[in-house]
This record gives sequence, C-alpha cells and structure tokens, in this order.
Amino acid sequence: MRELCNRDDDDISSTRSLAVLEEDAFPLSCPRSIAIAPQVTGGGVPLSELNLKTMHSKVLPGVFLCGEIVDVFGRIGGFNFYWAWVSGRLAGLSAAAPSEEDASPLS
Repeated sequence: MRELCNRDDDDISSTRSLAVLEEDAFPLSCPRSIAIAPQVTGGGVPLSELNLKTMHSKVLPGVFLCGEIVDVFGRIGGFNFYWAWVSGRLAGLSAAAPSEEDASPLS
C-alpha cells in the first residue's frame, strides 16, 4: 500500500493497484465492542425520487419504497427501526389504496 501512496504519477494500472492492495495487511480496530459499536447504513434511493406522502417512486410507477432502501440517515438509538416501521406502514397503506391520490394516510 505504501508503494501506491508514494507514487507521483497517475498511471497506475488497476491490475498493479490490486496486486499492491492484496499484498498489504490492513489492521482493523474498534474502540468499543462490536456489539455496541454504532452501525450505519448509507445510500439508497434519494428522497427526491419519492412522493413522501405515499413513499411511491416517481421513477418507477407502482413501486413503493421504505426502510433502508431509502437514503435516510439517523442517530443510533432506534431511529433506523422507527424509520423502517413508519415508512413501511406508510408504503404498505399507500400501495393498498386504489390510487395514489387516495393513498396518503397523511391527507
């Protein structure tokens, strides 16, 4: 890895980069027990691609999304569970409604 980091040129082949990465060791450490260490997921479908009153996809008609598939971040302490339950309920109720206009339980 040091060999890769100390190079000045930008012409490093991907094969050579992989070889250098495979040869080096990467020690892992965690300041707390893994049982209590914060767990974070990130990424997913941007909120801008959803109707937030129904969780209906603006990109894929007929698709309702919820939980960790959506790009939502929260603090530890139950936020992710809460988001999964609330968004799942909203998406489920909305998907079961006859039309998107009638779907929003928030209206």
